[in-house]
Amino acid sequence: MNKALRAIWKLLTDHMAEDLEITTGVLRLYVDYATGDDQNGKGTVPLPYKTPLRAYADIPRRVAHACSIQIAAGNYPAGSFPRAIDNVLVGGGSLTFYGKGAPARKAGTGGPHTVASIAATDITQIVTVAGAAWTVDEFCGCWLRVITGGHPKQTFPIYGNTAGTISIPLDAYSEAVHAADSIEIIYPSVKVAIEDLDIFYATRAVMLNASYKGAHLVFANLWLNASASASTYGQLRIHSESTAMDGPDFEFVRFDGLSYGIVVDNVNINRASPIDNGYVAGSSADIANMGRASSGAGLSLVSAIGRADPLVYACGESKLDMVTMTGQLNMARGAWLYFSGGASQIIADTCPLGGELYAWLAGVAASAGLSVSGGLWYALFDVAGDCTYAIETKDGAIVRLHGECKCSATLCTLSALRIGAMCKVTTDHALAGFLGATALQCAYICQMGVAVKAATWPAAGTYVTDAKGGEFLRVA
Repeated sequence: MNKALRAIWKLLTDHMAEDLEITTGVLRLYVDYATGDDQNGKGTVPLPYKTPLRAYADIPRRVAHACSIQIAAGNYPAGSFPRAIDNVLVGGGSLTFYGKGAPARKAGTGGPHTVASIAATDITQIVTVAGAAWTVDEFCGCWLRVITGGHPKQTFPIYGNTAGTISIPLDAYSEAVHAADSIEIIYPSVKVAIEDLDIFYATRAVMLNASYKGAHLVFANLWLNASASASTYGQLRIHSESTAMDGPDFEFVRFDGLSYGIVVDNVNINRASPIDNGYVAGSSADIANMGRASSGAGLSLVSAIGRADPLVYACGESKLDMVTMTGQLNMARGAWLYFSGGASQIIADTCPLGGELYAWLAGVAASAGLSVSGGLWYALFDVAGDCTYAIETKDGAIVRLHGECKCSATLCTLSALRIGAMCKVTTDHALAGFLGATALQCAYICQMGVAVKAATWPAAGTYVTDAKGGEFLRVA
């Protein structure tokens, strides 16, 4: 057989071998660290495996049916979870990893609490609890869950908290928290220590398939903890072979990683509801909006170091929905980013296309809450903390802004809108707090309270009133 024929034969046999390693039906595997056995277990309810790693070994390379690995509540040590998940998801095939067990309530300050009042911005609910005396940001990495009230069992990732208030996302279904509701602060009860995890999303679904727009890979009701990782590879990488309309879905998942440890590359996160949501009831998490993707319980990313540190690098064309993080989101080299969630800062360096940002930002002293360099951006966000500039544009960035800055400092020195050379910023209403005494600054304000303006408006500005009652500010 000549060289060309041998090459063709190898391609055919490799393809045949891959097709043989494919699911033949629905597959459910059960894991219990307390009672399971990786050597003698069968992955069944009476004979579970001990670790998710062993259960994953039974999942074929190609998945054409609904497959799930169900993990009993408990603490799982490092080495018990697979370090790479890279199945090819064919047609309506799906793979779900989910913890089984009710969420754990945060000890001491987790409630129950009674809501005294509720306020809302365009993207955030601010829940006030009378008499609370919490430590600032102690609830980051947790979720708020309604116990009794207008919408029981609705669960929201927490962006941040003050001594008496909690900031959570504005629910897309308008199922908000209400005054007099009883609430609690929770997190997943299935905790797995890991070194690193590489998630490669590969789907062969086609547009004629009814499941095309659904998420085929799901993680739910899990706490994946890499805060003690010694890995030099990186604690979490989520990437795709393309920028498909669907992507992996994370429902009520917390990931603790070291700084610089999380990379999101050309992948959609939480942008589509899962094609198989059996875990919603099977996990026993009792969360009413689990399974709703962009308005569900979402993904919480926690930096082991602190809020101001870079935590996530988004590369390529990436979409992150319902993602909250204690650290900084960097768009390192990619062309386009869609982000919906909370972060301490967002920094986008030299992005030729830009993207859409719907973000709650903690604000970092002596830095910018949002810094964009180049690209065309639509930004709708709240800045809750102190920063030198709420937003800073550079290198020809074009930004359409709509948001609020809640900094209480004198705005001549903090929370200014800084616009660089060759940049253009168009602002919408509710921008009280974005103005400052930055040299050569120009900003258009559609709405600002009289009291706020009297206390914070730079004295050196020149103002022009337009027909709509808005004002254009130019600082010398």
